[in-house]
Amino acid sequence: MTVDIDRSKQRAKIITEYLHELDQLNRYSSEEILEYLFKYRAAERLQELIIHASLDLGRHLLKEACQLSPKDNADVFGQMSRVRFISVKLSIRLKESAKFRNVLAHFYGKVEPIRVVAYISVYFKRFTHFM
Repeated sequence: MTVDIDRSKQRAKIITEYLHELDQLNRYSSEEILEYLFKYRAAERLQELIIHASLDLGRHLLKEACQLSPKDNADVFGQMSRVRFISVKLSIRLKESAKFRNVLAHFYGKVEPIRVVAYISVYFKRFTHFM
């Protein structure tokens, strides 16, 4: 098995583009984002997309480079730290993100809008570091 470099680069490019879009939301106050539904929905969806694409990239790298198959989304980042693709500290933070993606994607619970807004800068930093 070999890492598909083109697929990996494509995923990385997509994540970088989403991060750029998410960073544009940083220029608005929390109140402005919460007041305008389109800005809020953009923040919510971009976070979901960034996390999902990062999980996809991580799964691909783990499978093809290390022959590992994570048991769930949070385990993707855990295994990435075990093979030293990312630090343990970053892995712990990204595991939390993977769980939050499930909430966003599957509506497991009511998403607190203020939490989504607060995560704009947090996820921008975390996933920029991941990249």
